[in-house]
Amino acid sequence: DRDRISLILHMSIDFLSDDTAEQFHNWSGPISLTIVLNEPSEYKCAHQFINSLIAQHGFGMIRVHFLYRKNQSGQCALAKIRQPETITCSTLSRRASLIEVADYPMNMARNVAREFISTKFLLLSDVDLLFSEGFERRMSEIAKQQLASTEKRVLVFRIFEVYDERSVPRNKEDMFRMIENGLADTFHVESAYGHHELKGREEWLAKPENFTDTLIANDFVRYSRYTWEPRFVGVSSVPIHDEKFPYRIRANNVLGWEMCRAGYTFSLVEDLFTFHRAKRVSDGNRQSENNVIQLMNRIKYERALADWYARMDREYPETKGSCPPILRRKLWY
Repeated sequence: DRDRISLILHMSIDFLSDDTAEQFHNWSGPISLTIVLNEPSEYKCAHQFINSLIAQHGFGMIRVHFLYRKNQSGQCALAKIRQPETITCSTLSRRASLIEVADYPMNMARNVAREFISTKFLLLSDVDLLFSEGFERRMSEIAKQQLASTEKRVLVFRIFEVYDERSVPRNKEDMFRMIENGLADTFHVESAYGHHELKGREEWLAKPENFTDTLIANDFVRYSRYTWEPRFVGVSSVPIHDEKFPYRIRANNVLGWEMCRAGYTFSLVEDLFTFHRAKRVSDGNRQSENNVIQLMNRIKYERALADWYARMDREYPETKGSCPPILRRKLWY
């Protein structure tokens, strides 16, 4: 069905596990997933595992793509892919080194996954995000009504952090109750303030959910800060992620920046949301790793940003100076 929404996902093989099934169960539409291998010899076991997972749970609308780096000679090392059938898969992969983590091709993985979809609409997400009940069905109905293929417009929605790792808020009432009890908040409200906040949250939570007709807010959401990472549903022709931007330094922000320069508008959908489950603690190890990775990737980022500005001025000269300036001193993923 062309009018469904394809969920675009990416992940490193390090995170492939039985828990991946929860993400597949949570989404009712098509899924396109890229799995990034640390080395091509991991393909056989990764392929075997994901096939088993799909068969075990009866998932029928999933496309899986494998991405791995060429060898030093620029070849694809197909001999390592074509391993004997008798290979034993006790563990999927070794733990990636910090250098390999810093080199994770996040935006290439996203672009590979979306290249092969057959639906009119897409939603770019991450494997550890879940959605409110009926999200794809309700959102696809709005998309069919509101998104013309020639219009530069996307449907944005709210994203939350849930501190109870066992909870699955099904609707806005569940989310309101969790926030009231201190069990949820806006996603990354402390660690990345301004990345995911949308105004009017309290009014949005207090307004009863309309299960008959999912509505759109009257006013467009203004792209007023360069830190914002809009979560959205759009037509499949929305710009791709700039692959020059390195992991954990604005690799996701850059799509919002380009959409602003390209003249996109952002309409907020009522009631529907996505959420991430995490412990309510400050992860010092995670922050230390972020700092190291950002230092390793800083020069790549500076070059990518300079190239991006030059490309934007070539492709969208009419919007030069109309979008929020990007502060080079402030880094985040």
